[in-house]
Amino acid sequence: MVHPSQFGLSRVDSRKQALAKIDSPLVSPGIGIRERIKGLPRVSGANAAASDTSIRKPNLPGSAARGAEKRLRKRGYSLVVPAEIFRVEDMKGPISDGELERAREWGELLAAAIPPG
Repeated sequence: MVHPSQFGLSRVDSRKQALAKIDSPLVSPGIGIRERIKGLPRVSGANAAASDTSIRKPNLPGSAARGAEKRLRKRGYSLVVPAEIFRVEDMKGPISDGELERAREWGELLAAAIPPG
C-alpha cells in the first residue's frame, strides 16, 4: 500500500530517480522546495504562500503544497492564503481544464491578501 506522504515534497533521492526515468528539465537535479524551506531564516509572521501541481489521473494522495505550508508555518511564516493544488494531465502537462482559471483566482486572492509596501 502507498502511504499518502510518499506524494508530498520530493527528496534528493526521489528527484534523482525521476530524472533517471524521464530526463526532463521539469525535474530539479539540485535542491527542491523541501531544502529551500529548510534554508529559510526563522521569522515571525513574514508572509508566504504555497501551491503545487499534481497529475490528475490517477488522483494521487498527498500534496507538496500542504507539506510546504506546514514547514513554512514551523519556521514562523504566516500563510496568507490556503495552499492550493492545480491539476495537470501528465508529467509534462497540459494543465487540466479549468485549472488555469482557478490559478488566476488563487493568484488574485494571494495578491489581495498581501499588504502593499
